[in-house]
Amino acid sequence: KRVAASGNSMWQYQQKLWPVNSGSNASKFISGNGNAFAQSMTVSMDSDAETIAWSIPTLRPTTGMYPAGSNSNQFAVNADANQNPGNNLYTGGVQIWKRDSDGATGSDAYSLFQELYPDSAGNRSGVENRYYGVSLDVSADGNTIIVGAPYAAAESADGTEIRASAGQIYIYNLDSAKYSLTNIIH
Repeated sequence: KRVAASGNSMWQYQQKLWPVNSGSNASKFISGNGNAFAQSMTVSMDSDAETIAWSIPTLRPTTGMYPAGSNSNQFAVNADANQNPGNNLYTGGVQIWKRDSDGATGSDAYSLFQELYPDSAGNRSGVENRYYGVSLDVSADGNTIIVGAPYAAAESADGTEIRASAGQIYIYNLDSAKYSLTNIIH
């Protein structure tokens, strides 16, 4: 938070925004990802710091992200068990935090609003590394979030891979309750 002190501008520590495994800010990213959080991340925020987004491009798929019955569950189960394919698969993820009330300050000023990650963990052979979140931006009004995944494969409408590592840009817009994927640029 930026504060004024005798005509000078200063920054004041507010809160550590970090994945936790319990409570109201519990994350789906925790299982099997201890070292991923030490890797480089991208941070972006809107013009008044009401919305802050940060990414973990080296995040592995988890069963919280891809539950039983989803197409990518086996990748997540393998990653949790540290087995291939899975433990070398980096899907990436983004956390979005919102300030609890206008101008809120202190150690609990922000709450986890939503987590974003690709709709699948990998291609059919299970070897795709998307690095979703290597680039990230939040619009000035906080209503649009753009996430880059430089190694995502380009796919046709039926899911057939057209080109490996072509890259994708995911565009999300805020509706009344969450950010929804509105476009993917290949």
